[in-house]
Amino acid sequence: MKKSLLLIPVVATLLFAGQVTAKPEHAERGKQSAAKAHKKLNLTEQQMADLRAFKKQGTEDHSVFKQDLKELDKQLASVIKASDWDADAATQILQEKQKLLSKLALTRATKRNFMWTNLSEEQKEKMQSFKKRDAKKGTKRKAMRKFARLDLSDEQRQTIVGIMKQQKSDNQESIAAKKDYKKQEVQLIRSDNFDADAWQQLNSEQQELNLSLALAKAKGRHLIWNQLDETQQAKMEKITKKRKGKMKKHAKNRM
Repeated sequence: MKKSLLLIPVVATLLFAGQVTAKPEHAERGKQSAAKAHKKLNLTEQQMADLRAFKKQGTEDHSVFKQDLKELDKQLASVIKASDWDADAATQILQEKQKLLSKLALTRATKRNFMWTNLSEEQKEKMQSFKKRDAKKGTKRKAMRKFARLDLSDEQRQTIVGIMKQQKSDNQESIAAKKDYKKQEVQLIRSDNFDADAWQQLNSEQQELNLSLALAKAKGRHLIWNQLDETQQAKMEKITKKRKGKMKKHAKNRM
């Protein structure tokens, strides 16, 4: 819990628990993350209790949509792995997924505001310093690293790099707009009195942009998938499955 503009990852894991599925490893990771948050920010017992409560409630909230989201992800994977790109099908799937996630979005924003307003000034300053430090360190992985074990030919590599560059170029304006949206969202969440109506309006305006970016990402994955031969595709599926397993065990959720 994640992509985080407001909180350091150890706290974001709990505040964005709505994106987590209800599995034992998540509960254990939540305990570890809470302990790290306590150590880094010197949280009070009440703040710790709030974080644990948010984690539990978020998991329960998400479990309501868990099966539907899982089915939509399967459908999208089928579209991505098809030989021909079906923009209409991908759009429909992503719209349905967006509707489900939007139902959780306001709850997450409200939780974030509650936690922010209940931090001391010293804790807020620490959080800001962590954010600046992480921004300097950078967390972006090399774009081609995930293809390292696929034994790509020079032609494949050049084609995939070209697809990535083209996507980045095509989506520059949308990505910039999304960053601006995130800044506005942070301002609302950090306000002393959270304005739910203003947040919902901002979130509503963002939906079309989110859909556009998600659709572009899915198409890029489709184009890249179809550059691979059957052996490479099989390897890619194993790598993806292994990566997801590691994420469940180690990675912290983004906001």
